[in-house]
Parts: sequence; C-alpha cells; structure tokens
Amino acid sequence: MSIRSRLILTFALSIVSVSACGGEHPPTNFHKRAVEDLGKRQATATYPSGPAYDVPALASITATSADYAENLLPVIATYAPGSQPPLSGAPPLPAYTIVPTAWPDLQLTPPTNSPEVQEWLRELEGKNIPNISPNPSVDCSAPENAAALAAQGPNGNCWWTCGGCLRDTDVTQCKDEWDWGHTYDDGPGFYTNKLLTYLNTLPSNGDTPAGVAPGVKATFFVVGARVISRPEILVYEYMNNHEISIHTWSHSALTTLTNEQIVAELGWTRKAIRDVIGVSPLTFRPPYGDMDDRVRAIALAMGMRPVIWTASS
Repeated sequence: MSIRSRLILTFALSIVSVSACGGEHPPTNFHKRAVEDLGKRQATATYPSGPAYDVPALASITATSADYAENLLPVIATYAPGSQPPLSGAPPLPAYTIVPTAWPDLQLTPPTNSPEVQEWLRELEGKNIPNISPNPSVDCSAPENAAALAAQGPNGNCWWTCGGCLRDTDVTQCKDEWDWGHTYDDGPGFYTNKLLTYLNTLPSNGDTPAGVAPGVKATFFVVGARVISRPEILVYEYMNNHEISIHTWSHSALTTLTNEQIVAELGWTRKAIRDVIGVSPLTFRPPYGDMDDRVRAIALAMGMRPVIWTASS
C-alpha cells in the first residue's frame, strides 16, 4: 500500500497541511513524502480565476470591514428554517436568532462561571481526567516548558505539539485505502464563499444528492466566534454535504488553559453549531495541534474525538 493512499489535505486559511483520518499511525517518513507529493501537485495545478474566485494577496489583506464587504455577500444559497438536510436522519434546520450579548466575547476564552459552562462541566463527572497542569506556553523551546517537555511522550503525557505524540483515540488516517479528503480550519471566514464556489467546480467522487451542489466535499473545523458572526455560511456548508467539526471558540492553545476553560472553548462552539444547524459534531481539532492527554480526556468526555494532521506545507 502506498503511504500516500489515505491522506487528507488540510488547509488553515492560506496554510496547507496534510492530515490522515483513521486508526494506524503513519511511518516516520510519511511527513516528508506527503509534503513532496502535495508540492508537486500544487506546482502543476491550474485554478479558475475571476471575481467569484479571486482572493487578494495575503500582504494586501487588512482587517477593516470595508475590505471584506464584497466577500461576505451574497451567500451562494440560503435555506429556510425547516429545510431538510441531505444527511439521513438529520433533523430539519432550526430557526435561529443570534443575539450577540448572549454569547461570549468573540476574541477571548469564555468565562467559566456561566450557567452553560457549569452545566457542561458535569459531562466530566466520573471520567478519568489526568491531573496535568496547564502549560506556560506552546513554545517548545521556552525554558518555562522544561518540566512539560520532560514529561511528554507515549509513556508520559502525550503532548502532540512538542513531539508529535499520538494516542489510539486520535483520528490520524482514513479508514479505507485510497480514500482522500481535505479539511479547512478557522472559518467561516471572509473568503469562505469563494472557496465554496471553487469546490463546487471540482469533479465529484460519487453521486450528488438532489438539491446539493456538485463538487468536492470537505470537513470544516469551525471557530465558534466565527459561527455566530457568519451563520449563513455554516448553514450552506452543512446543507451541501460538507462535514462540520469543532475548532474551539477563540482559537486558543488548549494545553495552556485550565480544565474549565477548555470545557468553555469546546462547549460554546458546540452550542453555536447546534443552534445554527441543529446537530452537534462528534469531532474536534485543537488549534495549533496543541493537545495532550488532559485535553484529549476532556474532549472525549464531552463526546468529541480529536482529529489531527500528519504533515504540513
């Protein structure tokens, strides 16, 4: 079997990485070969151009609302409450109203004293959550992380960030040989509509259900704060057979947070997704891949299996 046969291409904004989804761990040369193969494909690929696809060069993008207005509207398609998703057995789309004051600050880890977080903390009761202190930072070379680095590894605290340590519960490869897939992190973003338009132009790998746009389908690891900012984009992704997963509320490094803060990051994102599309994801991806055995245990206690990547470019 080719070591490239189960890859998932993973994109975080303009950053490209390669991920796999399933059970076995890749061989040690997997990272290098995967990146080389992806680089060759990118070098020879051709992409459509025009107003529906073009995105400014990264250096020219600034964070002002005027820069992004044309990329936020129009959404490719909208769906009324009660519309039936293509996923078998899924409930109809709910009616949602986003009241900003009912949600945490969009830029910060949510507070832990809210009734919602206190309720979600009960999901950890009776579960074996390792007694591991939060890391001072995610900088593997930082002197303040010396103790965490000394303890990391498969026989200690399996900290992916500084060592690439994986557990059997981590999704790291595709289940079926020759299956390929790809994921996108951090949205819904300013240019997500253009990305979705592009995906719709690509050849499908199978039958497309009635009412679903053709093209390649992806998994979107979404940030909760962005979900309530652009809920209509999440609805479009879901209604067109893209998979939705969790990427925390504020894109914080999870090993630096307390147990309660991790629950808040995951719980508020899960709530945002459920309020908008009516279902809750069963997977999550830690920002920066920052995950250890404590983060894993909390996520699994909340019903979320970790999905990680295995190479980047």
